[in-house]
Amino acid sequence: MTKKIFFLIVTLCAFCYSNAENVTGFQIQASYLENGKLKVNSTGSTPFKIDVGFTRYNGSSGFESADFDFKLVAFNSSTGQVVDLTLLLKVGTSDFGTSNYVQKTYDVGVNYSNLNIPINSLKIALLWKSSRAPAPVGSPLGFNYFNTDYQVVVVTAPPSTPIPFYRNTVDGKVYVKLDGAYRHIYDLDALNACFLPTVVNDAVTGSTDPTPLEAEIGRPKVKWEFSGPPTIINQTPLLVNDQADGKVYFVEKKGDGFNYTYTARWIINPEAFSYYKFNSASVVAMTVNWTSDPFAFGDKWFKGTDLIKP
Repeated sequence: MTKKIFFLIVTLCAFCYSNAENVTGFQIQASYLENGKLKVNSTGSTPFKIDVGFTRYNGSSGFESADFDFKLVAFNSSTGQVVDLTLLLKVGTSDFGTSNYVQKTYDVGVNYSNLNIPINSLKIALLWKSSRAPAPVGSPLGFNYFNTDYQVVVVTAPPSTPIPFYRNTVDGKVYVKLDGAYRHIYDLDALNACFLPTVVNDAVTGSTDPTPLEAEIGRPKVKWEFSGPPTIINQTPLLVNDQADGKVYFVEKKGDGFNYTYTARWIINPEAFSYYKFNSASVVAMTVNWTSDPFAFGDKWFKGTDLIKP
């Protein structure tokens, strides 16, 4: 009962900051709704899109910087139980351009059968905070609660497709299955650089690491110095659309901070792109200078094996 009352108090605290930093809109797109409720499959994952609007502070000397943290959650309105549906997402100053308002669309999802929340108590909500609009003091959630949420209605699920992602519920590590082996996606930077945030919720779960395991994706290289702290060298993967051939590649890089070797795997068709839950918003357009001499100096770009849907 205490949790329920506390949660209802937070629910009622929809903070409205006049002329200040605020989330001013949250909606699930209409095509995913039935009579105002989110349509979810009885089994497997249900993908959908949300629109979120943000307003930044307009001070006496112009627009101030902005730093929103937010996430989509499912919650049990009877007990206060909260289940994250996405990783922590961010909107910052650069997203606003020259305006004080921006609206962004996100590909998200929910796996109803994994939630263990009764349908009559299940709601989908947005939690958010920023430096100018922190969470209420004493909030058990650590976030502000946007004052619009959605009930759900269960529909018959389409035939399910095996998902190539696995999450260890003990340490939270997320793995993707490539070429028959599981590879740990090292951190949020590596995950957000290529994959949809929904993989965290959609992944098959277990309390042990999957097998077999191969090299991690995006693990930084640590370069030890003669004095002072070590240098951390970024190895974050990326998605590249080569403007010369029109193909989209999943690219992993290895390097020393000066020269990198890039291994690019062609994502052979839209089915493969969707299967591995790559994020189309993360694709970078560039013209790749493919390397013909493996002993050449500087950055090198090589083609690896094609990525196909198993």
